[in-house]
Amino acid sequence: VAAVVSLGIAHVPGDLNQTVGKYLDRHMMLPLLDFLAAKKAYPESELDAARLQILSRTNMVDFAMDIYKKVNPGKPVPAEMS
Repeated sequence: VAAVVSLGIAHVPGDLNQTVGKYLDRHMMLPLLDFLAAKKAYPESELDAARLQILSRTNMVDFAMDIYKKVNPGKPVPAEMS
């Protein structure tokens, strides 16, 4: 998971997402992060931060705003996200 690696999240033994993620499209990383969340391989807050980092480089604005609100409750969504 390229986004996970750049955020400094510790590697979980047996997790090949960090290796495979370098070769996948950003949009394909989101289901992998969902899988890691379901398996509770990493803390949810770190996976949400990775999702937000991935989404910031896509046109998936609505989803990015939803994740931003989840990561930063009570803060308004930045204008550059809308």
